[in-house]
Amino acid sequence: MAAALEAWLDLDWNIDALDLSTPFTAVGSVREGAYLLRSGLSPYASPICRHPFLLLRLLDAADRSGVLGALLLGAHVLTAWVVSCLARAAQSHERRTPRIIGVVYLLSPWNVAACATRSSAGVSHLLTAVALLTAHSGATAAAATASALAAYTAPDAGWLLPAIALLCASRQRARCGGGLDVAHAARFACWCATSLASLLLASRVGLGSWDFLRAYAAWLSAADTQPNCGAWWYLLVEAFPPQRGTLVAAMHLLPRVGLLPLALRLRRRPLLAACLTAALLHTFQPYPSAPCLCFSLALLGCCCTAALRRHTVHAPLAAVLVLGVLGCLPSLRIGWLERRALNANFFYAATLLLTAAHACLGLDVAAAALGLDARATAHVAAVRAQRAWRRHAVKTKRMQ
Repeated sequence: MAAALEAWLDLDWNIDALDLSTPFTAVGSVREGAYLLRSGLSPYASPICRHPFLLLRLLDAADRSGVLGALLLGAHVLTAWVVSCLARAAQSHERRTPRIIGVVYLLSPWNVAACATRSSAGVSHLLTAVALLTAHSGATAAAATASALAAYTAPDAGWLLPAIALLCASRQRARCGGGLDVAHAARFACWCATSLASLLLASRVGLGSWDFLRAYAAWLSAADTQPNCGAWWYLLVEAFPPQRGTLVAAMHLLPRVGLLPLALRLRRRPLLAACLTAALLHTFQPYPSAPCLCFSLALLGCCCTAALRRHTVHAPLAAVLVLGVLGCLPSLRIGWLERRALNANFFYAATLLLTAAHACLGLDVAAAALGLDARATAHVAAVRAQRAWRRHAVKTKRMQ
């Protein structure tokens, strides 16, 4: 399917209109950086190369060998399998739903088309999914290594580290008993810091300079802003230059400031908290793409158990709205930039609706989980009060 779609995309089509890749995942970034590197120059002397150095070397070697498409397709297949395993771990009493989630993610047209266009977004998705799965299984070292690799390839994954640390700590506490949360979180932090420092030092040694940090600086500053399926680009285009830095900092921090409190509030459901954090990060990142939104939908589907689905209100409508708007965006973008029949407001209104629907989906799942936890807490308190009243009644009767 990917090979047939790749041949079809070689026709006279503007692939950028499909939002399959970003400046940080496009194959052009790999080829530009590799050309400069073979010419004896720094790959990051060009504003086009945005891949981290080690990932750049890996993708360049695969591209020169002619197996880049197969490598990215294999990463996509492995991601679908890991997502299915993650859904099976979250919904242990259901058999059909985890398989459906994995198959739907595997056959998603946006993901298959991204593999055909050689977008490297599937690499960070695979690492994120592996980090969540290994953390849920209690493998602290593997989860920390996978989390460090995910943060190295996609800087926004660094915001996921507290939720994964809490997930590792909760699984280890379930195995070894209580009172070890801080110790397990500290062990995860040490493993992650060591792995990330090793990756950065290896990049420094391989490149001979710290120029690869320009890729992370470009991510933080949103320097390569262009029309996409996210909510950042239009606001940054309309902002005056003196206020651009403040706006970028606010858009980085405001959607993420509540992620750690949410993970702490959902401490009874650590896997749900980690999946929600990952999904919301993909929603509000500066360079989103259609495969990123599909991955976040898959993560939300993994943590939606039957009990959660019964208590959600807007989640089905929001999911349908996300998929519908995502399918309409290419026609709006073509009508604006190529046919000149529309203006930017149509496309931007659709991206705002997409972001709002995706955020509503995640918040509805979180609200359902918090409601279930509140009912469970109230039930436990009522049972304890009833037992205390019975003990008091028995004691009073004996005294009489």
